[in-house]
Amino acid sequence: MPPAHPRWLARALLLAGGGGAVVFAVRAVMDWPLDPIAAARQLCLALATAIVAVGGCVWLLRGRRIARGLLQRPRLLRAALAFAATGLTLLLAEGALRAAGVFAHHSDVEVRSEPFVEPDAQLGYRLVRDREVAVQLVRARDGEVVGHARYGFDAAGHRRTVLPRADGHDRAVLFFGCSQTFGHGLDDDATVPSRYAAAMPRDLVTNLAVPGYGPNHALVLARDAAALPQLALRQPALPQPPVAVFVWIDHHLLRLCGSLRVRNTYGVDAPCFALSGDGHAELRGPFRRAEPARTAWCWAVGKSQLLQLCGYDWPAAPREQDLDLAVAVFRDLAAALRTVQCRLLIAQYPGETMGARVAARLGDGGSEGGVAFVDLTGLFDPRAAGMSLDRDGHPTRAAAQLLGDRIADEVRRAFQ
Repeated sequence: MPPAHPRWLARALLLAGGGGAVVFAVRAVMDWPLDPIAAARQLCLALATAIVAVGGCVWLLRGRRIARGLLQRPRLLRAALAFAATGLTLLLAEGALRAAGVFAHHSDVEVRSEPFVEPDAQLGYRLVRDREVAVQLVRARDGEVVGHARYGFDAAGHRRTVLPRADGHDRAVLFFGCSQTFGHGLDDDATVPSRYAAAMPRDLVTNLAVPGYGPNHALVLARDAAALPQLALRQPALPQPPVAVFVWIDHHLLRLCGSLRVRNTYGVDAPCFALSGDGHAELRGPFRRAEPARTAWCWAVGKSQLLQLCGYDWPAAPREQDLDLAVAVFRDLAAALRTVQCRLLIAQYPGETMGARVAARLGDGGSEGGVAFVDLTGLFDPRAAGMSLDRDGHPTRAAAQLLGDRIADEVRRAFQ
């Protein structure tokens, strides 16, 4: 049987590839309104299928002529070979990094446990309810277990705070924040809110912090009265006005604007806020749906191991617009808390700097305006031995004790 004519093979390849590309493209269009990441994945498949089909077709019909033309033009040949070698090298490097698992470990000490978060329509995810989770602290480089802890979660889905007394409280105190406040790698009695409660036994303390949360999550929680059980629903009125403490780290700015690395991992469904014309923070929904094009781009670019190796993120540094948005979010957070007569203390974690700039733009509200600020820099050095569990700066039990005691002093000073 004589071999098929290249023209017929080219037509068959073009037809098959074009049909596959159309199918993937249609799926991308259908997925776009609900899941831009799935749409981007289908679009990449459509583009790859089309490139293979067109490239194969061109090679079948013009391959020999193109090869002869390149041989007759040495400069063009060298440029083509350099381009091909560069592309191949990048592909091999990308594959090698994936195979080696360079980014399988994001920290030098990892926390391993069963999942303790569940999806949430407004927040992206939230903590589970009525459960205890055993945690292992594992050294990433060799897998050795270097510590243990237990996370307890109450019926409302909050990290359990160990209170010195069961009743006789004078004031409700809420802690907002992320893993530093949640108590990453610590037992329930060693978290910052628990150490605060030990220093202030007459305060009824609730830990609303969740790993990966930011000011955007705090504002969503504060606008929902059901999320403030100690203030609005389940507790009787206490003699003193309540207080909310937000523990600030600089990475909150990237979580608030939804940087590439945030959207490419845990923050894709986090609340997306935009600055409105009147200076308030307007909730637009989760990042995945509020900004689908940018989210899809972050997903595609963020998959590159080479870019991760270079430490690439976008934005790479805080921008003026991010600071303006943070100011609007905290201003609205304070306003939402004032509806239940709650005052706000922003506590900047040791070693951080951007919280002070946000507080300066907020102005000096003091206790009269319901907002206070404290810079905890100088309390301890997060890089000092015994102060951080890992290179991400999560506090040890000793550091949490210092933080709890100092925040208690600041609450007394600002609100008593």
